[in-house]
Amino acid sequence: MPGSRLRYCSRCLTTFPGDVERCPNLACRAVRPPNNWGELLEPGDVLDRTYRIIERLAIGGAGVTYLSRELDGDGQEIGPKVAIKLLYQQRDQGPYLRRLATEAQIIQGLNHANIVEYRGFVHRAGHSPYLITRYEEGGSLLDHIHRVGVLSVPIVAAIGKQICDALVVAHSQGVIHRDLKPENVLLERQVLVDIVPRLRLADFGIAKVFGGVGDRLTRVGAFIGTPQFAAPEQFEGVQPEPNTDVYATGAMLYYCLMGKPVAGYMDQLEPEQQLPHLISQLPPRLVRPDLPGAQVARMEEVLGAAMRVDPSERCSMPDLGRLLAELAAAEAPPEVSGRQENLPTPPKTKSDGTPHPRATWSGEKQRMVNPPEEAKNEEKREEPKAEKRPVPTRTRERQGGGGGGGAGFWAIGIFLLLSLLVVGTIGVGLWWRSQSQAPMLDSKDPEWRNLASALGTRGKSAALACKAPPFMAVEITVEPNGRVTQTRLTNYDHEPTRACMHEKLAAYAMPRTGKETVRVAVTLQK
Repeated sequence: MPGSRLRYCSRCLTTFPGDVERCPNLACRAVRPPNNWGELLEPGDVLDRTYRIIERLAIGGAGVTYLSRELDGDGQEIGPKVAIKLLYQQRDQGPYLRRLATEAQIIQGLNHANIVEYRGFVHRAGHSPYLITRYEEGGSLLDHIHRVGVLSVPIVAAIGKQICDALVVAHSQGVIHRDLKPENVLLERQVLVDIVPRLRLADFGIAKVFGGVGDRLTRVGAFIGTPQFAAPEQFEGVQPEPNTDVYATGAMLYYCLMGKPVAGYMDQLEPEQQLPHLISQLPPRLVRPDLPGAQVARMEEVLGAAMRVDPSERCSMPDLGRLLAELAAAEAPPEVSGRQENLPTPPKTKSDGTPHPRATWSGEKQRMVNPPEEAKNEEKREEPKAEKRPVPTRTRERQGGGGGGGAGFWAIGIFLLLSLLVVGTIGVGLWWRSQSQAPMLDSKDPEWRNLASALGTRGKSAALACKAPPFMAVEITVEPNGRVTQTRLTNYDHEPTRACMHEKLAAYAMPRTGKETVRVAVTLQK
């Protein structure tokens, strides 16, 4: 029914159902505008007779982003899914319109595999303008971290390399993003925690374009960006430069590793307190006891080079990309072609500098002795011949007879015991497999919020009791009756901690509405 549609006040962005004379927000109380309140589009609505709305993706300060599909002349959906950023009806002019138009111009010119794909920009009289980009199925980098937990050093380094590649191209065209954060990095598709996602950089709405259309959109002295990921100079309102994005890239990578920003509570501090608080936390320190120490130390050095307080002392974006590429490549598995023993290259080493377990070193020149050759040498060695000794008389008597019935009885008993063990092992294995194959709840599932909230609250208590690390990715399997039957720590391989966490979580009954066994994962921060 028309009266039940969700409307919004363009002044304070409060949403409400139905039609009212004044905005229900007591701090606003704006009167209904002459052209009525704005209306949020619902699934099934058609925008501009061209795009059918599938769902709302996000509500921002300037407009709403919708997931949509294009329609042909017969009203049939065609082409890929697209994301449409539609301005609010009372914010479709002035600086909001200029910024959206600037963003459209920027991404149209930045044709790069790691930058969101431009699909069009529509602005005509009588209709709110909108920007169209290709929809990325994997959600944001922030969604990914919430889903799988904090990431490993090699994965984060590979993610950072993609971001650097995109920004090198942007900077070469005079574009500085200046609002880099996990929400503005999109994944082409969802992946597991140990897989490198394919990324696209998005949201150039407040990007700075030197000598271009966006050069005078903000006044000197105004803070632009997100406090948790902004560079120190952004708090002083000075003109941004490419090294501003270098700092923000490092801040994002820190978040991927630690599950928190470098300086917490930035959005709760007074403006004059933010910069001193941020500087007190630099250079950043990584606390990840679950990861190899050499990896963590190397990444800490890279972040330190990118996140210097003075922009002139930071490494450049190309240098940051090179450092991250080297760090990612050093931990990547070797690419093998042909027979392993014929490879002329030296063996890979672990992150702490020790040789790979399959490689054996000898001599001052550290020549590798291949395992196959080593095995051949072992075969050539003569084993000492065993000395023959006479069999004792009693042993011969037992072998000959008299005790055959007892031996048969014990053999049958052992056979039955082994059979029970095999059957039990198979049963346990089938049960464990059924638990691990339970579907993982998506954040869009209605039940996800209740389970994730309960796991977050109870998981923090369990983590404190079990003396777990400050940041942990926990995944649980929950039966329809709310019983937790399996607990997994996806970023911390420590069995005593996992067992302790499971004992604590299994003591609670999780809130359930579904009728099947499911899995849910959250990142815990003590």
